[in-house]
Amino acid sequence: MKVPIKSKSRIALQPRTRSASVSVIMGIFMASAFLTACDNPLGSKTVSNPAVGDSANGGGGNTNPAQCDAIVFTPQLQAALSTGVDSETVTLSGCAEPVLISVTGDGSPQIFKNGTLVSGSQTVFTGDTLRVRLTTSALESTNSRATLAIGGSSALFSVTTGDFTPGAFSFSPATGQALSANVTSNLATLAGFDGSLTATVTGAGSPVILVNGSVVGASASVSSGNAISVRLTSAATENTTRQATVTVGGVSAVFDVTTTGDATAPSLTSVSGPANGSYRQDQHLDFTANFTESVTVSGTPRFILNIGGATRYANYLSGSGTASLVFRYTVQASMNDSNGINIGSLQLNGGTIQDAASNSADLSFLAPDTALVLVDTTAPTVQSASGPASATYVPGQFLSFALTFNEAVTVTGTPRLTLTIGSTTRYADYLSGTGTSILNFRYTVQAGDADADGIAVASPIDLNSGTIADVATNAATLTFTAPNTSGVLVTECPANYVPIQALAPYTTSFFCVAKYEMKNVGGVATSQASGTPWVSIPRGTLATTAGGAWKACRDLGHSSGSGYDLISNAQWQTIARNLEGVGWNWSSSTVGNSGGMSRGHSDNSPSNSLAASTDDNDSCTGTGQTCDLSTWSDQRRVHRLSSGSYLWDIAGNVWEWVQDNNSTNFGADGYISTITPANRPNTGTIGGVLNNANYHFGPAGDYTGLSSSPYGGLGHGWLNYSAGAILRGGSWSNGVVTGVFSTSLGVGPAATSSSFGFRCVWSP
Repeated sequence: MKVPIKSKSRIALQPRTRSASVSVIMGIFMASAFLTACDNPLGSKTVSNPAVGDSANGGGGNTNPAQCDAIVFTPQLQAALSTGVDSETVTLSGCAEPVLISVTGDGSPQIFKNGTLVSGSQTVFTGDTLRVRLTTSALESTNSRATLAIGGSSALFSVTTGDFTPGAFSFSPATGQALSANVTSNLATLAGFDGSLTATVTGAGSPVILVNGSVVGASASVSSGNAISVRLTSAATENTTRQATVTVGGVSAVFDVTTTGDATAPSLTSVSGPANGSYRQDQHLDFTANFTESVTVSGTPRFILNIGGATRYANYLSGSGTASLVFRYTVQASMNDSNGINIGSLQLNGGTIQDAASNSADLSFLAPDTALVLVDTTAPTVQSASGPASATYVPGQFLSFALTFNEAVTVTGTPRLTLTIGSTTRYADYLSGTGTSILNFRYTVQAGDADADGIAVASPIDLNSGTIADVATNAATLTFTAPNTSGVLVTECPANYVPIQALAPYTTSFFCVAKYEMKNVGGVATSQASGTPWVSIPRGTLATTAGGAWKACRDLGHSSGSGYDLISNAQWQTIARNLEGVGWNWSSSTVGNSGGMSRGHSDNSPSNSLAASTDDNDSCTGTGQTCDLSTWSDQRRVHRLSSGSYLWDIAGNVWEWVQDNNSTNFGADGYISTITPANRPNTGTIGGVLNNANYHFGPAGDYTGLSSSPYGGLGHGWLNYSAGAILRGGSWSNGVVTGVFSTSLGVGPAATSSSFGFRCVWSP
């Protein structure tokens, strides 16, 4: 406890020469000495040198007769530590003679005479000025004393240091503060010190000191009784502490400011929807909501969906405690959406979505693109079924069927259609179309198949362990209305005969044509590769010409009853126009190419007809040229039909009779490529049909541009005759005038030649 100094003493010194006053002076001196001794405010602290009149001076006063009037120094209180402190300046008086002065005591005292520092003994006299200086203690509340001796008298200069250590003060921590906010501490009132001190503050957040509520700065002058506080800016991150330290006179207090543990609400960074596709009943539409931090879910939040105009909900499924929540909608029956579902808002639906600090999530989001997320719970159905064109089909040919569904379907395995051909069950296997709305099925006619009154197709589709479903995996309805196949007939061509489909307007019925020119095998017209063609035979008439080609073909039906005949001009045109449209038969495999169609053995080398080959690939056999099914040559003897079947010597080798008669002169001869309806306008009746030369003998295309050798390889027409019979195809001796359309009207039906042969046909 600090004890305040009660009073200040003054000591009056009188010269001893004034004896009448000795008793009084001695009494005063004694009293002054006593008071001076009691003037020490800290009884525990010592004084370095005793004052005049103390027992150290014998207790009998100054015996030096030389003295001046008494002087007094005012005691100094609350002085700074370790600081030089000056007394007031006094002027001497009453000195009868010069006297000696000196100073002793605490704090290295010094004397200033007439303003000048002196050292050692000095003499003074009336009118001189004196001042004492001492250095204060380094300790608080400590008294330092210096005694100035002036001849036989003395004066005391007393200096006491102040109390510069304030009492403890503190600031309460500030927690849960907003980010980057100015936060001010509570007020702390300073006490327990003398004078003024400097308060300083250091730390994070640019702290400043406030004195009595006013901002001062990083440092401030303060006095006991001032209320101080500190302000700083909180951290920009959550759960972060910033600290400022205020120091006053060596006493410090800390102000802690801590930001809130989590002030940021979680938000949706993205929402992902189901993969693009079509979803059927009981399949799941899953949505994932991705948040900026882990969240906890209560209740059943949900996404609002629009599916085909109906409102549905994807309810919360899983993910609480993580940053990703999964929501699910299970497709219900009769739900359909063909242009993409829509996602609406995320509803809490009475629940919550919060982070660990109970901040509620921001549920706004950018909806994902779900234009290709479709819903389909309807089974695909067959809208229509089609079958082969009405015709007669032979082994190796295809019976093709197509089923059209109301939507695209996908096929696995080998579903099939059940057919009845004659009385035999056959199957048209799935061929193509998966991923589209049309599925194709095909049956390849086999040897032994026969049906003269139309095949039958049965519903439903036989899955045969496969599947047919739409993209949503809805299984297809398998029933369908069978197409009308009453005109789809099945038969077999005779051996070495090739099937020919009808070609309007020339033919209306399927027929088979001999693959080879007819050979004389024991008097029987036979389609075979070996042997040279049966030549030097007239065409004859149907009923009477024994040994004629026409009768030879008809005679082939004597065991089967009917069906065989000499090829007609209309059937020849059906074949020729079919061959015309197949690029394989042309130079460079291009219909209409200037190199023309191949003409077979036609260059008179050798100058006779040739046998064929059983190997179709030996296509130039006997001609002296080299070709095969992959290499074209103008002498290639094989022509390919659009069905893929091959015919030998339909051009070249020998002329071939047709059964029709002619009585019309169609005008000037010429290459077939140059004959048009305009330049050959004459019309005549052949096979019961009245028309011009181009119709009866020419191609379907316009090849008038091929007006130089080999004239498209189509052949030549000897049309300026009306001898009664018709020959087609040209022969080994005709060169570029040979071709599949070559025609000669210059002979009668009884004519014979080593270059005249024939070819038979068969119709069911």
